[in-house]
Amino acid sequence: MIHLLFDLSRRWFATPARLSTWTGWQRTVFFSGTPLLGVALGWPLGVALAGNDVTVWISSREGNNIVMGSVLMALTLTFLFHHFFSARAKQITAEKRATEAQLRLLQAQIEPHFLFNTLANVQSLMDHDLPKARVMLASFTDYLRASMTTLRNDSNPLAEELALAQNYLQLQQARMEDRLQFSITASDAARAQPLPPLLLQPLVENAVKHGLEPSIAGGAVHISARIEGAMLVLEVRDNGLGLDAPMRPGHRAAGAGGTGMALDNIRQRLLTRYGSTATLLVSASHPGTLARISVPAQLLAATKT
Repeated sequence: MIHLLFDLSRRWFATPARLSTWTGWQRTVFFSGTPLLGVALGWPLGVALAGNDVTVWISSREGNNIVMGSVLMALTLTFLFHHFFSARAKQITAEKRATEAQLRLLQAQIEPHFLFNTLANVQSLMDHDLPKARVMLASFTDYLRASMTTLRNDSNPLAEELALAQNYLQLQQARMEDRLQFSITASDAARAQPLPPLLLQPLVENAVKHGLEPSIAGGAVHISARIEGAMLVLEVRDNGLGLDAPMRPGHRAAGAGGTGMALDNIRQRLLTRYGSTATLLVSASHPGTLARISVPAQLLAATKT
């Protein structure tokens, strides 16, 4: 009888969408009152099916004690469960807000890193090629206009993050000319996946700044994205100097990544957003460096495989 009442309620008025709009007490009354009503209807029916007289059983002392005891126990459990789950819901809400605040703080830390690096490139170009610097600055302005809204979102389709990475590489290509080549390959399923902003961008920056820029010959950057099982895998590969390149006079060790702030920031954001299920691995590619991000993929009904 209890299962029947729940099934009928879900069909008539207690749909998942409507339940989400109810207050805590409304949900408590529904999920506790429905079993009580099921017992009130099903118990007399069971007594009758067992061959006993329902009116005699209810009017007896034993019947009264069982009914009253069951009601009191149900009300007590309802009260305790309501307060337990209310406290738990408040704790989950507080943890979610703290996580969102931490993500926004980490994101706010890396945005200046990205902006200052690009502006420094424009400034260095102004010293020896002012017309090209003007063109690059105009492109950079257009890029910022298109990207600032995206950078402030909680997550974006990977396709938008790939477009930002492509714009960044085009800006750097205008400065480095034929010393920088790049390519991007991604499946339709991967492009539709949501991704926090500025996870991919710092890896592309590192590939250019620490892999190709110190090399006289330059090189190529390849970005790929695909679904592997239940994971979205992003890779940024360059054929530059690599992590194990020897120190040269007047230069940092290739691939050292400065203070490593960008990589540490990415790892912290992955940990905060996905827990231990997401990883960032940076390894030697021979030649060059491979950076790989793996995050849980989401099932999207409209995604083509």
